[in-house]
Amino acid sequence: MQNRHYPKNPPSVGSIILTSYGAFAHENEIPKSRAADAVRMGNEIADGFDTDGDHLKALMLLLSDAPVDPLLKASAAQKGSVLGLAALGYLLSRHALGEKVRQALIHGGGVFLAKLTGKPEAPSVEVEVFSTWQEYQDYLEPILKSGNFEAQKVSSFS
Repeated sequence: MQNRHYPKNPPSVGSIILTSYGAFAHENEIPKSRAADAVRMGNEIADGFDTDGDHLKALMLLLSDAPVDPLLKASAAQKGSVLGLAALGYLLSRHALGEKVRQALIHGGGVFLAKLTGKPEAPSVEVEVFSTWQEYQDYLEPILKSGNFEAQKVSSFS
C-alpha cells in the first residue's frame, strides 16, 4: 500500500500545508493574520534555489530530518517552520497553482497537500490545493470510503 498522508483536523487560525515524502509527513498551519509574512518568507526561500529540482531535494532532506548545515543547531519547531515555509514557497513560486494558494492563504481555511515522490536525484511532486476545508472533505470522502490509506507517521518536528 502506498503512503498517503492527510490532515485530520480543520485549520484553527488559517490554512494547513501538509508536506510528505514516503513515510514522512509534516503539517504546518499558517495563520491568516500572518499570511503576508508567510508569502514573503516563502518567496525568499524559493528565490534561493536555482531549479525546481533543487527546491524539491531540499524539501526531501528537511522532511527526512537530514542535517542541513544552517539548521544543525535549530530546534525542532524552527526546522518545522522552515519546512512549512519552504514548501509554501515552492507552491507559490514554482507551481501552476501558486495564485490559488495565495488566495486561500488570504481568505484562510485552505488545505494544501504537497506529496514529494521519486529519488533525490530525480524529485517530483504531486500537489492538491483546496480553498476550503469543505472542498478538502469532498475530495477526501471517496478515499476514506475506499479504505486506500494507512495511519500517518508524523515527523519529529513540533
